[in-house]
Amino acid sequence: MALVPSAGQLIAQYGDWYPPQIRQKYQIKEWQETKAVPSERPSADIEWEPDFAKFMARTKGWGEATPSTALPEGWPQKVDGPMDWDGKGFLDEHDYIYQLSEAQKSEIREALIHFKDRDHNMVEANSTTFPLPRLQHTLEDLSNELHNGKGFFILRGLESIGTTREDKVILYLGISHYIANEPHITDVKHASVPRDQVQPVYKNVAQPFHSDMFCDILALFSLEAPAVGGESTIASSWRVYNELAATRPDLIATLARDDWAHQTFEHTPPYFQRPILFFQDGKPIINFSRRMITGNVATPRHPLSPPISEAQAEALDAVHFIAKEHSLKTKVLPGDMRFINNMGVLHAREPWGEDDESERYMLRLWLRNSEKRWVIPEALKADSDATYSPIEGVGDYWQLDPFGTERYRELKKRGDDDEVTVDVPQSTRCG
Repeated sequence: MALVPSAGQLIAQYGDWYPPQIRQKYQIKEWQETKAVPSERPSADIEWEPDFAKFMARTKGWGEATPSTALPEGWPQKVDGPMDWDGKGFLDEHDYIYQLSEAQKSEIREALIHFKDRDHNMVEANSTTFPLPRLQHTLEDLSNELHNGKGFFILRGLESIGTTREDKVILYLGISHYIANEPHITDVKHASVPRDQVQPVYKNVAQPFHSDMFCDILALFSLEAPAVGGESTIASSWRVYNELAATRPDLIATLARDDWAHQTFEHTPPYFQRPILFFQDGKPIINFSRRMITGNVATPRHPLSPPISEAQAEALDAVHFIAKEHSLKTKVLPGDMRFINNMGVLHAREPWGEDDESERYMLRLWLRNSEKRWVIPEALKADSDATYSPIEGVGDYWQLDPFGTERYRELKKRGDDDEVTVDVPQSTRCG
């Protein structure tokens, strides 16, 4: 089936981080490795997994000795609004979980029948082909909350609707279209790779705070949830900004510099440089994948990549630990659809345990609302276009049941320590 392309497939087809039409539109120059010279300055001692002891030692040894600097010109001392929140302030989960009523579930079932009776391809599910004349008003309100409110919500109660994986995809796309009408489909395909090359996003380990690169709205539909752990953790980027602006404006300046080297991991160019923090249209925006900054064991930084400075290491850890301090941890249940404003809210993940009856399987969508979308900083426009613009000749793939493949069942049954069945290119920009 022909879908909007994923970042991983663009790389596989073109051998480049950006497809030709994006490189041409934004006049992205060709990478010339002969002009790159390794730095003699070593990178700061920082890893993908945040280390609080190292952060505190660095802060005492570097940050306190650094004179405070002013905020970048035009940047506020504080941003106010509902997206500036502390997780401890949510005393009732009903503040962010919308529980579907039985009448609303019935309406969704009717929409699913309506869609399937007309023999649509499943990726054609949208607000026209998946009609929700009554629920659409509630979904519109939730979309407004996502873009102009606290920046996230969970839709709960969908676990009993639909009998097949295809049904789940249809209702996911159909409902999501009311939230944001421009979807980009991303999912996991299975292939055998050495265990030490499997990205953490596909393991049952914790993930530090980050944002996906790049989408406006991140949607995650939980088809199966782990028996223990695996909670989703989120934090307000606005709260992180406000705390840094009040206490460490020098780190705001560091995060806003355009010298952060983002790794592309064996693709061309091997890295690109841009800020992590932006202030656009009156809103602070934090956008980064920690793994793309620090690298990790499976995907190390390119040897020609500019080193991470002590100031950058302190700023990167400060974002994580401030986010953690003010975070909200939410349980993941089968049937949950969670929607996150990827430009205003950071997300992380807790580790989990698995047994033979339990798998963590989530469908991911990168969404954009053509009417409510935020103004994109100039440095993010190429990534945004690479995500949402149709790319000629490039297709996508949605594996409806990756855990049902014979190869996966065979490897899981024998507990092979040398290879597992996951394919990681589509998460190059996540984690």
